[in-house]
Amino acid sequence: MSSHAARLVAALTLVAACGAPSAPKSPFGKDKDKAGATEEVGDPQARVTFDMPSKPDRGDVATATVTVTPQSPWHINVDFPVKLQLSSSSGVTLPSPTQAKVDARRYDGDALVFEVQYRVDTCGDHEITGNVDFALCRDEACAPVTEPVSATVGVC
Repeated sequence: MSSHAARLVAALTLVAACGAPSAPKSPFGKDKDKAGATEEVGDPQARVTFDMPSKPDRGDVATATVTVTPQSPWHINVDFPVKLQLSSSSGVTLPSPTQAKVDARRYDGDALVFEVQYRVDTCGDHEITGNVDFALCRDEACAPVTEPVSATVGVC
């Protein structure tokens, strides 16, 4: 018997003795434990807020805050490359529409906080929208999350 055939026979013997490998548990959704009961693992949960200051005067630079707060038992994965990407309607200037990990005011397991400077150049209501990318973890698994953010600021 060739060495390749001998290794194949040994591997098949090992599988027969130990049983077939089981599929890994899914990090989300329903999984069955050894007793056959169903455990609800659940989706990653976080509260995302986009707080604007009270009405700034036209032409003033103001600072808004985007905050991600994980809900127990989830925590923020601090090794994930977080990103905040924003855009605005005409009449609003965003000096830094894209922010990353190094730009965060706070970035730990309990919160992710970005400060967003903006200037409203024309009177009226203006929309700032975008997405914040982060990852949430719990004992069983981690999951990347993209959450939309939006806020309206009015001046004059």
